[in-house]
Amino acid sequence: MDVDLKQQGRRSLILSHGRGKESDQSGIRDIHAQNVRHMGLLIFVLPRLLEAMDNQQIGISLDATEMFNERAIYVLKLVQALPGQKQLDENLQRLRTTQFLIDQSTFMVVGIRHLYRLNDRLGTILPREVSFGDFRSQSGLTFPFYMTEKQSGQELYAVHLTDVHWNVGLSTSDFQ
Repeated sequence: MDVDLKQQGRRSLILSHGRGKESDQSGIRDIHAQNVRHMGLLIFVLPRLLEAMDNQQIGISLDATEMFNERAIYVLKLVQALPGQKQLDENLQRLRTTQFLIDQSTFMVVGIRHLYRLNDRLGTILPREVSFGDFRSQSGLTFPFYMTEKQSGQELYAVHLTDVHWNVGLSTSDFQ
């Protein structure tokens, strides 16, 4: 995925099977494994939620109802189980928790919240919120054309898409 962050410049992100790399004009860096899982939520929100519903190691609960971006939402809380003594570590438990924000009238996922581990020496943990809007249907898929990310309440970036093309240059035989 290529992202133009205006003030911070252009970045490329590659996420695959729990690993990730980020590149920009200053070089290439690894992305912490915990963060790769969360970054994938930007692109694959609904499949992650559906996967969780089929995984006995993930607890799902209706955490709250609230207002979010002037919408009434349900807050679904997903918590990935931890083995043995690690269950007692509150910080680890919080890192394994993701909230999905679901519009009460359309049932669209309009946001996600979770804690994010910075790739710094201190292991800094910050709250991250990604919101989705301007949903449009294209080729039978509904996709958000507007996304924002906030870290500790500060907006990091906003993505405004003008056009989306699915599987350009691919044929059915590529998937067989």
